[in-house]
Amino acid sequence: MSTAARRLFALHVILALLLAACGQGASPEPLPTEVVAAAATATHTEAPTATEPPTATVTPSPLPPTDTPTPVPPTKTPRPTATATPGPGDIVYFPEFATDWKAWEEIYFGSEKFSVEPDGPILNFVVDGVDTWVYSLYTGDFDDADVQIDVDVTVVSGPNRNNLSIVCRYSEELGWYEFNILSGGLWTIYKYDETNGYRELSSGGSTAIHMNNALNHLTAECIGDTLTFYINDVKVGAAKDGAFADGTFGMSASTFDIGKLNVRFENFTVRLADPEAELGAAVAPTVPPGFGSGGTDADATWTAYFGAPAPGETLANASLQFGVMLDLGLQAVGGIPASCGQIFITNTAVVQVLKPFVFNDQQNLVEGEWLERWTLTACGVVSNYQVHYTANGVGIDYVVSRQ
Repeated sequence: MSTAARRLFALHVILALLLAACGQGASPEPLPTEVVAAAATATHTEAPTATEPPTATVTPSPLPPTDTPTPVPPTKTPRPTATATPGPGDIVYFPEFATDWKAWEEIYFGSEKFSVEPDGPILNFVVDGVDTWVYSLYTGDFDDADVQIDVDVTVVSGPNRNNLSIVCRYSEELGWYEFNILSGGLWTIYKYDETNGYRELSSGGSTAIHMNNALNHLTAECIGDTLTFYINDVKVGAAKDGAFADGTFGMSASTFDIGKLNVRFENFTVRLADPEAELGAAVAPTVPPGFGSGGTDADATWTAYFGAPAPGETLANASLQFGVMLDLGLQAVGGIPASCGQIFITNTAVVQVLKPFVFNDQQNLVEGEWLERWTLTACGVVSNYQVHYTANGVGIDYVVSRQ
């Protein structure tokens, strides 16, 4: 059998296995000629998808509210205390957690294996459980709706796979807004309420996020219906939502499939928002929220043919996912028993943003580079693959390699 014939035979084997995993039978109809042609010539641009955090019933541990204490600045980072009649930009709350702790409470989704401990102006989160979101929220009286919230957050130990967040306009009855960074260089602005759970308002990827155990300075502005997110003094994105008019504030740390996370929040500061203030540099290169499907006619066909897009966090659009799936299958086929009739893509995750994302006037990605991890399961055997994407000005190149 010639090399070309063997390649064609391997391709038909992989398509049949993938189709069987999607519940469409082991003997698929041949792909239309125009679809095959589209796959060979399509210029791929990528579309972000978002990982929606788990929804769950809030399990509060209510503590009696107290009067707002007089803020005490930390010794190592002196800052002004709140004034009696604060104006825009003035501090209105700066907690000394060790003495203010009665005005804070914890709620969580997931495992009870966590602790939140105050240490002066520092708040330490230890989250041992997997797939667990832990919040520490201020429950005292607070009347200022338009605020700027700042905090320094450091991963002391644990996996480079976690969410770190600050919260504004929290109320037990309604919900809150959440400004979140994900390990690997992604950010999201969420809205949470008990009826609808988490709803993503805006998201993207940015090289402004420091990786691994490095400190990140987070800033959230909540002014009217505008929510603006800054990371390390770089504006990364914004969203509009007017559901929550006021409320308090807080912090959150969460895990995914790996626990044992230790995070330190410090220098938590709440100010009256100043709309005239210049808080950061220009918007960092980022994946815009709601980025389109890539514009190729083949996208809808690939999605219908395979049943659904790949699960998880991948930023690739449908037609680009199709190419990655084929490469994964061709690499994996040598290690899969001939009798195995099931191959599944069980997860995808963005590992790191290597170069900033730049888009042209048509919102096509022309510059950028990132890494993803794709997990494949075949007859009970789990394998991980790295996908390295690079925008080349007219499309996206990718390289798949076994990890």
